[in-house]
Amino acid sequence: MLSASETAADLFYNRLFEIDASTEALFKGDMKEQDRKLMQMITAAVNGLNELDGLIPVV
Repeated sequence: MLSASETAADLFYNRLFEIDASTEALFKGDMKEQDRKLMQMITAAVNGLNELDGLIPVV
């Protein structure tokens, strides 16, 4: 069973590729690693909402 973050990442990329199939060619590596990176970036963005000056360089 997938975790909530794995499910969210899968939904994101499935929808992205559905909207624009050409974007799939941009992701040639391990998609599980890409899923992890996406969720880390979303977490950093959400956690940094109260500190926008520090968030902007990260995102």
